[in-house]
Amino acid sequence: MATEKDNSTLKARYKPGMHPNSRRNLRPFQPGNKFGKGRPTNEQCITNIVRKLLPATCEADKQKRTWMEVLATALMTNAVKSPAFMGQLLDRIEGKVPLALTGAEGESLQANITFRVKSKAEQKLAEEIAEGKGLDIE
Repeated sequence: MATEKDNSTLKARYKPGMHPNSRRNLRPFQPGNKFGKGRPTNEQCITNIVRKLLPATCEADKQKRTWMEVLATALMTNAVKSPAFMGQLLDRIEGKVPLALTGAEGESLQANITFRVKSKAEQKLAEEIAEGKGLDIE
């Protein structure tokens, strides 16, 4: 029976996930494994199937429009009825509005960075970085 001292010794000796018992449970990915998890092949990917169907005629539509036209009309109709749909539509068309990073009162944020260095060369480099020297940032 393992004691508390034995457990602390094991914790100190192995990093998380590196214990031999943990490593033994891992199985490498087998290429071509149709039954394993992962992204489906292009033929089975729903996105590719939908892309192929979009230009086709929608048989359920009385006006015989394409699936793309039917779905666009439905999206626009729902956007008029619902603010949530409108937001989604605008995000898709115009892109999401970027969020500004500000403080609680709207002031700009400031960051304090502390460099911990071991040698004089590292200290010199840290000072140059702090002053903005030697950086190729445009």
